[in-house]
Amino acid sequence: MAAAHLGHVGGTLGHILFAISIFAAALSFHNTIARYAFALGREHVLPRVFRRTCTSEAPRAASLTQTVIGLTVIVGYAAAGADPVVRLFYLASTSGALSVLLLLFTTGVPVLGCIIADRRGEPLWRTRIAPILSLAWVAVWSLWCWPTSPPFSACRSSHPCTGESPPPSHSPVSPAPPTGWP
Repeated sequence: MAAAHLGHVGGTLGHILFAISIFAAALSFHNTIARYAFALGREHVLPRVFRRTCTSEAPRAASLTQTVIGLTVIVGYAAAGADPVVRLFYLASTSGALSVLLLLFTTGVPVLGCIIADRRGEPLWRTRIAPILSLAWVAVWSLWCWPTSPPFSACRSSHPCTGESPPPSHSPVSPAPPTGWP
């Protein structure tokens, strides 16, 4: 589609940049999960093997575990005939963004309670109005995004921006691959 507007070189460059961005995102995700598993192992939440590092201080066990789990999921998607880029990455990134919004809201409620309980001589704007407006904005944004998330997107009859029909699901009932709907 980009080649129609940008020419052959632009389309090829777009494909290359897309591949690089997928690799960068996957590498970042892998490193984040490995370091998080290492931290949880260090704090005795996960088994002790996760707190070990190799000679370069990299969390080897956590990294290998994340690699095996990721590879298993991707192979499972491929075996089911599903496109991991269209389905898996979309589902994971959208669910991750919604989780961050939920985390912001659930941590914002007790913080708001602490701020309201102890003003410490701060003006009303800083202790009441701005925190309440911020928390309300996160709540409204979360509720607005929630129906367009993957678990609920099958309930919609069209894409919120383009009006196109949603892709078929990769279930035993409808195993057809998606056709261009992001």
